[in-house]
Amino acid sequence: MALSCVASSCEPAVAQSASSTSLVPVAAAPVSAVPIPPPEGLLVMIRSHVLAAGQAVATNSFDVLRAIASEEFRAKNTADDLRTAFAELHNRKFDLAPVVVLTPVLTDPPGATADGHLRLVGVFPSRPVEIPFGLLFVAEGGVWKLSGLSLGARTAAAEVAATLPLAPTAAVDKAAALKAKPAPKKDASK
Repeated sequence: MALSCVASSCEPAVAQSASSTSLVPVAAAPVSAVPIPPPEGLLVMIRSHVLAAGQAVATNSFDVLRAIASEEFRAKNTADDLRTAFAELHNRKFDLAPVVVLTPVLTDPPGATADGHLRLVGVFPSRPVEIPFGLLFVAEGGVWKLSGLSLGARTAAAEVAATLPLAPTAAVDKAAALKAKPAPKKDASK
């Protein structure tokens, strides 16, 4: 199963336009006076916006998502546009709530586009279906505001597993052994 829903003029890779798809190293980026958040801040931005989108998908009401987004996003996307863009996720009743407890894995380093947008692309490594995302932010009013959004649902792929932090194999193997071990038989003669 693979779904991908996109809002704004973002492509699945979360590019604002064909001319701004290349990333500029964060240190050299002409972003704005708004600093790029530290990793913890990026985590909050990712989780909060994907969760807001998930609630919008679940309720089929995109007014709040639009309200927390940038003027640029609101100008390009009516609530009906968003309802259409995310209809497949809504119709499948895909639940994005796991993003609350999962740690996203960035598949591209955080970076600024040539036009100063902050671009975050990655995946929430849930199983059996993972949640790929792309977020684009623009500095507005001294804070980063959502200006583009791409969400999906796809069967977890092996290549994504290679980017995940490795779990201690002994713990994983022990858990697998516990599940595979048959329950002891009771002696019927007693």
